[in-house]
Amino acid sequence: MNEIKNLLFDFGGVFYQISPEKSKNELLKLQIPVTSWINKKNNIFFQFEKGELSADEFLRLLQVSSALFPDFSAITDAFNLMLLGCPLENVRMLARFSKHYHCFLLSNTNIIHYEKFSTEIKNSRLKSKFYQYFSKEYYSFEMGMRKPEAEIFTFILRDSGIKPEETLFVDDDLQNILTAASLKFQCYHFGTEGNWIELINKFDLKI
Repeated sequence: MNEIKNLLFDFGGVFYQISPEKSKNELLKLQIPVTSWINKKNNIFFQFEKGELSADEFLRLLQVSSALFPDFSAITDAFNLMLLGCPLENVRMLARFSKHYHCFLLSNTNIIHYEKFSTEIKNSRLKSKFYQYFSKEYYSFEMGMRKPEAEIFTFILRDSGIKPEETLFVDDDLQNILTAASLKFQCYHFGTEGNWIELINKFDLKI
């Protein structure tokens, strides 16, 4: 096993707590047929995460799909309900890692969620340095690609100059792990294999 020099982290489900089911249930209450789009390769949620739809275009599609024709603010509130927060202990753990490794962030997200969680973190006195610990952040909606597509990983390798065999990828989604592993990244399935202590012990990480 090669020496680990870089840490590439997922955001939601690793640093930031999320509950997609909360948003799904609230959108269903608005009679928005969420289940008809979920798990389809080109569903509008994936398109939004890839920046193929603007926030207004996305909200309009959801609005007209419902017989209730809810306003944008109601849809946005329901859509953001899945964002539960970033525990301070996770920020502290990142701060420790950043003293010994080049840290990168790779997130499948959209502009609505990004504006919500980034504002929340930046406005927190205790968490405001979170983004400073990363050498670079990569967001799907800015890149026009999303995990588990191989191209998003190969782009990061080219852009950052890091080597996959020297990089530990940490994600809570198995499909993302499988793609990264096929490209020779060292990988850790967060939440399934364990959390911070198990991660540190498995790879003998410095903190």
